[in-house]
Amino acid sequence: MQQLHLWLKFYPKDWNGDHNLRACSLAARGLMASLLEPMHESEPYGHLLVRGKKPDFNELAVIASCKLREVKYGIEELLKMGVLSTNSDGIWYSRRMVRDEERRKRQSLGGTRGMATRQSHQSLTMIHSPVDSPVVLEQVVPKQVPPIEARSQKLEAREERESAPARTPDRSETRTPAPLIAQSAHRNHAICGVVCLPAAMYEDFVARSRHQADPRKYVSDFFATWNTRYQSGDRKEQVISGDAFTFWRDRWKETHAAADKPAVVDVAALAWQKIQADKARYGR
Repeated sequence: MQQLHLWLKFYPKDWNGDHNLRACSLAARGLMASLLEPMHESEPYGHLLVRGKKPDFNELAVIASCKLREVKYGIEELLKMGVLSTNSDGIWYSRRMVRDEERRKRQSLGGTRGMATRQSHQSLTMIHSPVDSPVVLEQVVPKQVPPIEARSQKLEAREERESAPARTPDRSETRTPAPLIAQSAHRNHAICGVVCLPAAMYEDFVARSRHQADPRKYVSDFFATWNTRYQSGDRKEQVISGDAFTFWRDRWKETHAAADKPAVVDVAALAWQKIQADKARYGR
């Protein structure tokens, strides 16, 4: 029988703090919010099922009250950013919701076992005197003393550990993203990942991307691409140095190299020539 979930634990701070979800567009985040209810009511919990089977895009469009192309694009983006996952049967699910359900079951099972253990312990340690007065029996557990051989083996192992030379850590173990150290509180960050993007620089990049159809999505994709390269891509072994502003300025120049080249036409010189021409034609 399907288990009925009457309510859902929703933590707004966790929702806003999910780096993968924050890197998605506003439309994809809204679609994910609409899918929480069917995943909450599904069995197994956290899987995107409608009437016990995987829904098609038309059904999801009805559930989310949006267009078909918006659902297709949103699902593709959520899978790309790792917000949704796919199991062996091709069904989409939320890893966070699955983990929460497993934790809830473990806690529920542990609470039931703990209550049964306490009740059995009380029934074994309580006896009644002829006048029905409870008397608590104390159970004395003898201290287990390890044999001499076991203690000597532990002492030898400890001496070997202390005398062993210190291991030189691998470069990947000492790699520390400097921008995270510079601003560890995340208060002034627009979006966060392996290297956080400062909010002021994020707005500057958006202003430079006005020619794009969706400047904020363009910058978010730019951010996600570089974080992936430094986390698991071709630059995962490269040590990050400098502050966040220097790092992201260099990445922007590297991505938009043409934008930093000198203009072919000197706009200032043309403006000055026009001023001089106007003076010669119309006077001062």
